Amino acid sequence: MAIRIAGPWSLDTVWTYLAEAEIPVQIAVLNNDNLPILISPWFSYDNNHIRYTTQRDAHIVKLLFNLI
Repeated sequence: MAIRIAGPWSLDTVWTYLAEAEIPVQIAVLNNDNLPILISPWFSYDNNHIRYTTQRDAHIVKLLFNLI
């Protein structure tokens, strides 16, 4: 999956930050009504991969898969 950068940081800066971070990450997506949904899961980061868990049928998961 391609990563789209929409902020002031380069991708390398993001990877460096995530390797050192010890806080939850925030993930946001627009729902079908164009209203934001924001979650703050704890995550693990390894070798440029971010991993976190949520329920398989969570609404935000469905919205994120619609972006692919």
